Amino acid sequence: ENSFYLIENRLRENKEVKIILQPEKIKQSRNKPQYVTQHLTEDYLMLIHDDDLYSPLIIEESLKILKKFQPIALSYKATFIDEESQIYKGRRSKNTKQLKIIKPNEMLSRYFLPFKRSVITPTLIMKKSAILSYWNKNPKNMGRHEDVRMHYFLSKKGQYLEWDNPMIYFYRIHNNQDSAVRTEVGRLKLISWIKNLEINFILKSIFLIGARLQF
Repeated sequence: ENSFYLIENRLRENKEVKIILQPEKIKQSRNKPQYVTQHLTEDYLMLIHDDDLYSPLIIEESLKILKKFQPIALSYKATFIDEESQIYKGRRSKNTKQLKIIKPNEMLSRYFLPFKRSVITPTLIMKKSAILSYWNKNPKNMGRHEDVRMHYFLSKKGQYLEWDNPMIYFYRIHNNQDSAVRTEVGRLKLISWIKNLEINFILKSIFLIGARLQF
């Protein structure tokens, strides 16, 4: 059964949350959450992929964390599954159920250092005011790697939390997803963005080496 409908059934009993479906004609990733925020009156926005799997508890557990800590953003440690919904054996995570604060430099290391897991954008919950601020400051789309810039911005803006509970969100890996397609233009834009960051020179050099090795 599609996990979206499991979540939707839970929402019928919860007046604090609502689902906004994006029209299929919206293709660019930046335009999708922008469309949602135009129809959103709540304080937080959560992004959900229709081909991934979610625990029905994700709504209740997220609300508990948001009410208690009021973070700028909340993400979940993902468990990776294949097209048949089988868990990849080499990609299992320990279930510590700890809440971690991700600082800006740690966020960058998640994307550019080996043996680190990047933050997965689906299930990311962010303050509406923060994402609107991001778009105002970055009106030009950076392309496929815009999620890196967005996560870094949010981690600098306030308290960015990650819940280390891999039994909440299951991220499906398949050949048709956008992340499976790599483009030279997108990677060059990402490298150019790193070069312009105002961070420690040594750290910047390390991240640039990582980005180029991934090229």
